[in-house]
Amino acid sequence: TSDWQLGVTRHFLDADSQARWTAARFDGIRNLGAIAAEEKCEFIVVAGDIFESNQVDRRTVVKACEAMSAIQVPIFLLPANHEPLDAGSVYRSKHWKDRKPAQVQVLEELGRPVQIRSGVEVVGAPWTSKRPLTDLVADAVAGLDVAHGVLRVMVGHGAVDELSPTRDDPAVIHVADAEKAIEEGKFHYLALGDRHSFSKVGSSGRVYYSGTHEAYDFGEVDPGKVLIVDLGPEGASVTPRQNATWRFISHQAQISTADDLDALERYLESIPDKDRTIIKLGLVGSLTIRLHARLEEI
Repeated sequence: TSDWQLGVTRHFLDADSQARWTAARFDGIRNLGAIAAEEKCEFIVVAGDIFESNQVDRRTVVKACEAMSAIQVPIFLLPANHEPLDAGSVYRSKHWKDRKPAQVQVLEELGRPVQIRSGVEVVGAPWTSKRPLTDLVADAVAGLDVAHGVLRVMVGHGAVDELSPTRDDPAVIHVADAEKAIEEGKFHYLALGDRHSFSKVGSSGRVYYSGTHEAYDFGEVDPGKVLIVDLGPEGASVTPRQNATWRFISHQAQISTADDLDALERYLESIPDKDRTIIKLGLVGSLTIRLHARLEEI
């Protein structure tokens, strides 16, 4: 999982909707814990942007810790661009240190394997500033030996060169290099954050963006998933599970006649779970005063 961005606000939501959407982001953490238990997962990695910023308030930190405390397996958090591990890091705050559940560990050291149990390790590529000048996953790999007899999960965050419109960004993650490291046996799976839509990357079948655990914004292709990864030396089986309860929808409509308004009204009435759906309407056309009044009623 990745990109929880706890503490974020949406300016287009009223106070009631914002409160319910915010609550859903914490409920989603508890739900992924239930999924992990159901699927008999050994641990959870969160590939960055756990918090919206390092300046989130105490209440957000406390609620995050409370949500994670209900999860029974180890949880590994990667600091990323929204909450880099700098001097003002939320992970160095008193609120965090006082409340952090015992099974939660922040991946603070670049490229240092952390043993989960005999034969299983996780390695992080944490951000220490908002604008790194190198491919942090490559930097983390540079210090790794071949993982003989060990299954190793790499956790990274950021754009990859295959999908990034700005490939000249020095921090872009180079997929071919990552997959070469996988082929060499330095690690066996790359869990990525930053992209909010569930996405497979490369050709190895071992590099994925999980996407955000709860829908975050318009334009996300396939958000609200968590990934169940069955990992072995010879391959990985990756299964997305639905976790989100909210949806963002964009709808464009031409409205010039009463029939157009009827169609718009039918469309809006057909939307399920209206209390958990955020819709952005784009309306084009011209209406009489009478039809305009009806549109306002809709």
